[in-house]
Amino acid sequence: MNIVSRFRIFLIPTCLALTCLASNATAVRAAPPREAQQSMRDRLLAIAGDGFQIRETDHFAIAYDAPYETLRPMTGRLEGIYDAVWRFCQGMHLHVKPIRDPLAVLLFNTFEEFKAYSESVGVQADAMAGFYLHQTNVATFYNTAGNPSLRRVGSWIANAQEQFLHVGGDRGRRQALMQEITMLQAQRSGIIKTYNRFVIQHEAAHQILFNLGVHVRHGDNPTWLVEGIACHFEVPQTAADGIPRRVNHMRLGDFRDALEVAAGTTRITNEHHLASRKGGRFVPISRLVGDPDVFAMAGDKVAFRYAQAWALVYYLHQKHREGFSTYLKQLRKRKPGIAVQPEQLVKEFVSAFGRPDFDFERDWIGYMLKLRFERDKAGL
Repeated sequence: MNIVSRFRIFLIPTCLALTCLASNATAVRAAPPREAQQSMRDRLLAIAGDGFQIRETDHFAIAYDAPYETLRPMTGRLEGIYDAVWRFCQGMHLHVKPIRDPLAVLLFNTFEEFKAYSESVGVQADAMAGFYLHQTNVATFYNTAGNPSLRRVGSWIANAQEQFLHVGGDRGRRQALMQEITMLQAQRSGIIKTYNRFVIQHEAAHQILFNLGVHVRHGDNPTWLVEGIACHFEVPQTAADGIPRRVNHMRLGDFRDALEVAAGTTRITNEHHLASRKGGRFVPISRLVGDPDVFAMAGDKVAFRYAQAWALVYYLHQKHREGFSTYLKQLRKRKPGIAVQPEQLVKEFVSAFGRPDFDFERDWIGYMLKLRFERDKAGL
C-alpha cells in the first residue's frame, strides 16, 4: 500500500505570500529590538490563545502548542531560509532593508486548531499544509503528524502491530506483517520529512521575500514570479554567492510530466511541444506571465503551473541573470493597491528578456530538459 501519492496535493502550497528584504551584511544576523520582540509576543499570544508558548530566534517569533520536538527542527529551518533568501538578494544586487520586527509564525499541534484559525482569516485549509497570508503577515503551520490522513495511517500501523502480537506461530504471516509495518512507518516518516522541507521552506520564503521587500506587500505582484522564487527555496540553497543552483527535483519532475516526456528525454519535437500546449498541461510563457488567473484556473494541473513557474525562474536566473536582476528591481517600484493589467505584465517581461515567443520557449524547454533529473531527490 503506497500512501505517498495520496499526499501529492498536500505538498502543493496553495496560498500566495509576501516578504521583505534586508540592506547590509550585518543585518542578516542582527536581532530585532527587544521592545519589538515583546510587542510581537503579545500579538502572537493574543492570536493563538491559551496554552501557547513563544520561541524567539534571530528573525522569527513562533507561537506554538506543539511538542518541542516538533518545534525544534523548524527554528533552524526558518533561519536557514532567511539566510538563503538574504544571499539571493545580495546576488541579485537588490538593496534591501533590515527586518525591524520579528516575523510571526503560528505552529498548531492539531489540524483541527489549524483549520479553525485558517477559516477565521478566510483561508480554506482542507487540503493545505501551511500558508502565509500577507494581510496578517503571519505564516501558519501545524504538526504534520496530526494530519487526518496520517492519523489513519497511524491506525493502520497500530492494527498491523496488534495482529503481529496475536498471529501465533505463523512465521510467514508474522514476516508479512512486519514488512507492512516497516513500510507504512517509513512512508509516514517520509511524508513528514517532505512536508518540513517543501511546505515550511516555501511559505517561509514567501514571508521573508515580502518582508525584505523583494515583493511589494499589498501590491499586484506577478503570481508566477512569487511562486517560482518560493519554489527555489523548497530545497536548501547554500551557495555563498546567493545563486540558487540546486535543482528542485520535485518541480523538475512535474515540469517533465507537464510535457509528457519519457525518462531520459533531453529534447522534444515542435509537434510534441504544441501537443502539450493544446492539452492544457503546459501553458505558453505569454500566458504564464500575463494571465493573473493561470494558477486559480489550473484545476488538477496546478502542480504543472508551480513547476513551470519554478522552471522559468530557474532558467532566467541561470541564463538571463542581469535581466532578471533588472526585472526584480523594476517590479519593486510598484505601489500597494494598484492593479496591473495583463498587457503590462507581458510588456515588463519583454522589456527585461525579449518576447516570450515560440523560439524563446523552445530554448527554455531545451535547457530544462538537459538538467539531470534525480527521482530519488524529488520527495515523491
